[in-house]
Amino acid sequence: MAPEIDAALKATAAAAEASTRARPPPPSPSSIAAAAARIATSTPPGVKTLSSYVDAEALSSHTSPKEIELIWRARFVSSTDSLCAAIPTATYKRMEVLAKLHPMFLLPLPREGQGVEMHLLQWAFPSKDSATVIFTTLEDYKLRGEFTQPHTTLTHHLELANSHGLVLAQGQVVSDRGVSVEHAQLLVVAMQKFYGAIQSPVTARRREMLEMFTRGDEKFSIEALIAEVEKAV
Repeated sequence: MAPEIDAALKATAAAAEASTRARPPPPSPSSIAAAAARIATSTPPGVKTLSSYVDAEALSSHTSPKEIELIWRARFVSSTDSLCAAIPTATYKRMEVLAKLHPMFLLPLPREGQGVEMHLLQWAFPSKDSATVIFTTLEDYKLRGEFTQPHTTLTHHLELANSHGLVLAQGQVVSDRGVSVEHAQLLVVAMQKFYGAIQSPVTARRREMLEMFTRGDEKFSIEALIAEVEKAV
């Protein structure tokens, strides 16, 4: 792990603990580095190609992005633990640029009656046609280090990005990890806010927060992060 990422994780973990009254102490730098290295050098769980879900050749025969989106969403309509989306290629490309610059970040998740729970996300690019975001709770990451398993995996399929102008996303929420599909949806929306999928007047501020986290800036504020996530756009 780069020193600045290591510093950012340690600083924000400590801040999150103070802000949300998280109990466990922060992990050692070596355990953080080992866990990050394992995730970065392996294919994240659940990564599949577009053809794993649909007949990609038949899907590509449709010329209307709206038709493709409807077919894609219909594929997962009966799955209660899945997420899915169809993202314009231009929107995805904005996210990809920032994801490669800032592959790790923290996101807050409000818990009714429990305050705010912090989650760690990490981007990976296991193949030329896929990009994956994995989410774990910060507390679990601190407790288990290199043995941490994600509660949600969201994969972006790029097979139709150039030809049809769409990136098809599919996510899986592990049912016994304490995070519901609704919680996962909130985390994905929050992620999109910071990585450029949702354009707004505060986009520059959110990009600054990504940069602050990546370089381990001591001015990175958990309270400011929560405030940004709570904004409607």
